[in-house]
Amino acid sequence: MSKEVVLRLNREINTILDRSDLQEQFEQRSFVIETSTPEALGAFMRSQGEGWGRALRDANIMPE
Repeated sequence: MSKEVVLRLNREINTILDRSDLQEQFEQRSFVIETSTPEALGAFMRSQGEGWGRALRDANIMPE
């Protein structure tokens, strides 16, 4: 996906998620909304992959 499309989607989704009525609905279901940037999401996904990969290796769990 082009960078322009990613940035537009991020901007539009963040605008929607910033709506107070939507936040209230999520909070009623015990969800917390945190908007971010594509770069922050990428960093989060990399850190999760590294952490879970390490946990699986430590537990000697191999993919099938």
